[in-house]
Amino acid sequence: MAVDPLTQVYDATWALLAAGADFAGAVPEGNRITFTGHARDPEKINVQDADFPEVRLQPLGGEYGPIRDTGGRSWIERYQITLCTGDRRVDLRLYPVRWAIVRALVDWETTLKALTWEGDSFVLNSEHQSADVGTSEVDIKRGVEGWASVATLEVTMWFPHANLRGS
Repeated sequence: MAVDPLTQVYDATWALLAAGADFAGAVPEGNRITFTGHARDPEKINVQDADFPEVRLQPLGGEYGPIRDTGGRSWIERYQITLCTGDRRVDLRLYPVRWAIVRALVDWETTLKALTWEGDSFVLNSEHQSADVGTSEVDIKRGVEGWASVATLEVTMWFPHANLRGS
């Protein structure tokens, strides 16, 4: 069975991040929290310093776009990239990892525009939007002191009506 377009985009975004040399060097693989694969609940409850920095790619939902023409529909999916530093020094994990994320996502066109559904490429645009910094309620509950950075990523897709209907 073919992997649905939303999962493809999610996995490809993680591949983009992991392919970034700065990101790969700064965020150990075990600290990249992904919500696909085998783990039903991948988030760590009990954490130690080695568990940081931690990066989560979380789905925020999407919206079915307006019909731009009679040939298809757009879909806008949003993701939240959450960085938990586990440290209050901005120069140790916060800024270096945020910068690594920005750099890794620059090549989105090469990766995301190569994705196909029913034989057609479907990603039109990927935009790294706002990036807020502060503390995270999730991290406070886990007893973690440090910064949290929450960035929004918006991916715009377009599908011909024939591909939406299926075969």
